[in-house]
This record gives sequence, structure tokens and C-alpha cells, in this order.
Amino acid sequence: MLNFTEDFKNYTPTGGDNLEGIFHNRENLKALGIDPEGKDTAFEAKYVYCGAHMRVHEAGWCTVRLVLKRPLEAQTGEEARAEVSALGYPTVH
Repeated sequence: MLNFTEDFKNYTPTGGDNLEGIFHNRENLKALGIDPEGKDTAFEAKYVYCGAHMRVHEAGWCTVRLVLKRPLEAQTGEEARAEVSALGYPTVH
């Protein structure tokens, strides 16, 4: 089971054009045994931060590449937004 806080502490919140961030996130996913081209349901998290959309959303419906996503501990949308804010990730509303 993943420890989202520890396993993703070096996640780089990145848009699709940040190749260095994408590479870094890809290597982290591979080290965790997660297919970087897989679906965000692999995280087994209810919510993810999506770097491409720069916002929180529920896992399972967005087709953005996994290297642009980070799983969240939150169980509600409000908790997820607060978690992302605490992490300091850029967001749009």
C-alpha cells in the first residue's frame, strides 16, 4: 500500500510542457512499481491533484497521463482542496 505523503513527497506539480518534472515524476512512479502510463485508479485514492488541470478531481475519469497526477489522502473535495493548498501546489478555480 502506498504512503501518499512519503511516496510522493518529491512530486513535481507540472503542466504538460515541463519535461524535467515529467521525467522526475515518471522515475518516482517506476520506483514505486506503478506503470507511468497507467490510470490514476492505480493509486487507490479517492482524489488526485492533476497538474495538467491544476486542480483536484476524483480519480478514475480524467485521461491525463499519470506522471502529471499525485494521489491525495483526502476523502472529500473540500479536504482535497485544503490538502493541495497545504502542499503549495498551483491551482485554478
